[in-house]
Amino acid sequence: MLARLEISTLVIIEKLSIEFASGLNVITGETGAGKSIMIKALQLILGAKATGSIVRNGAQSARVSALFSVRSNHPVVNFLENLDVEIGSEKITDILIRRTVSPKGRTQAWINDTLVTLSTLKKIGLSLIDIFGQNDSSRLLDATKHVHLLDQFVPENVKQKYFSDFDNFDQAFKELRSILSEYGKKSVQQDYLLYRCSELEKFVPDQHDYEALQERLLKLRNLTEHKKLLFKLGQILGGEQGIIRKLNQVDLQIPTAVSILPEIAENMEKIAELRHSVEDISFQVESWLTNVSESNHDQECIEGRISQYKDFFRKTSTNNIQELLDYIEETKTELKRISFLEEEATNLCLKLPKLLDSLKKSSLKLTKSREKVATRISTEVASELEELAMAGASISVKFLPVRSCYFVENQEALKDSCREILADVSDSIQSLSSIGAEKPVIHLSANPGEPPRPLEKIASGGEVSRIMLSLKRVLASGGDACVLVFDEIDSGISGDVANKVGAKLKALSSSFQIICISHLAQVASYGDRHFKVSKSQISDRTYTEVTYLTDKQSTEELARLVSGEGITKASRDHAKILKEKAKNINY
Repeated sequence: MLARLEISTLVIIEKLSIEFASGLNVITGETGAGKSIMIKALQLILGAKATGSIVRNGAQSARVSALFSVRSNHPVVNFLENLDVEIGSEKITDILIRRTVSPKGRTQAWINDTLVTLSTLKKIGLSLIDIFGQNDSSRLLDATKHVHLLDQFVPENVKQKYFSDFDNFDQAFKELRSILSEYGKKSVQQDYLLYRCSELEKFVPDQHDYEALQERLLKLRNLTEHKKLLFKLGQILGGEQGIIRKLNQVDLQIPTAVSILPEIAENMEKIAELRHSVEDISFQVESWLTNVSESNHDQECIEGRISQYKDFFRKTSTNNIQELLDYIEETKTELKRISFLEEEATNLCLKLPKLLDSLKKSSLKLTKSREKVATRISTEVASELEELAMAGASISVKFLPVRSCYFVENQEALKDSCREILADVSDSIQSLSSIGAEKPVIHLSANPGEPPRPLEKIASGGEVSRIMLSLKRVLASGGDACVLVFDEIDSGISGDVANKVGAKLKALSSSFQIICISHLAQVASYGDRHFKVSKSQISDRTYTEVTYLTDKQSTEELARLVSGEGITKASRDHAKILKEKAKNINY
């Protein structure tokens, strides 16, 4: 049970502490007084999301703590012991849960002074408190949520087996779809990649080769400049207008010149020596030019290979030899990946029939279990509704077929036999979905002889409340939750029906601690402990208080609920009658 709830600086609550009884605890109060904030506080204890906006203006944090007393064999005790949370060894042990929220939305939580995560709170929360608020009515009217209501009765191992089998099949199929999608994208480039890879492998790019070519080309280009220079020198020495030809012309004129100018005869030998020296130099130049004449062809070859390197850089969007080599490896890897995708897709296709067969078997068990549960719910809820002034009313569960679509494109990666397997599997899986082979929809026949119709089309607010209470009563049997919280479950009802709802809550409180927020005197009169929520203003600040009411004060509050603020003798007398009637009913 929830022994104590303490709230500090949460919205309009400055500070309050409530000690609950083990039976039926009712909470009443004016609209807007802060009753819903108490539900918010409990939800925080259960690990609900929180924002800084819930912190009271000017406070450093909002704080909530809840003290639970549970039996030592309760599942939550073993769970907390596995987390090394210190737990007492008594038959009835205390569990203190605390949580704080900062104005920036940062939260912290503790269990018995051990810091825990919000996921831990969520895991233990549902085994401690089960809250039914006004929003649950909308869930009951939402047919898509009915499967979750029904499955609360289905054995856990049956549900988990189906969901596990479905996840395995769904994951395998999605993986196959992803593989084939990737294959479709990559296979378009397969021919291009093969051609480019073959072209590069024939070319054999190499870092040393590329550097050697660059170095050789530089030398050859320098040699070309040298050739130009020496060729020019050769022309000066041995050309038609060169020095040697002119010296030969000098030789022809020497005899005549000596006869005219005898004194130059002694220099004739120097001219001869000069001619021989020039001829030697000319010969050496011509010999060098002859020896290097074949280098032009080498330069053309080298420039051609370097040009190929540059073409590959451009075609592959690379900048150097290392990037080009990496490109080759990446291309090979991509080609291997395409081949691997074909193999992987085939293997997955071969696995699907086995996964589907297991899924069908677990689906059949889930369906049978749901049908059995539906029969049980129909019987037990009908009995509960009869006690809630809906005699003759009945609910039934209709199972609608589901429709799934499993289709993949790019099946060209598969062999014909695999395509046939995939076609059979895709056809069979259409009748299964993530929730099972059926979609349960709760129908209501409000009166004898009326055909069952979907809840959302015929149920009134009061009927929904009573149906939900009946479901809670049926669901609660055998459950781990030790506290059931009802937030204005009496919405939409009044009179004798409200009285019967109160009696049902009272009866339920013999098995579970009940906390009920109500606005009806008929319901509140059954409370073992009655609290009143009130709101006041002091110095322009709003304050909410929760007061435990004595028997006399409870009667006054019931009178207020009956007649409003103007309490009369008649309303007091009526309140007394309600309380006396509640005491004398046998449960």
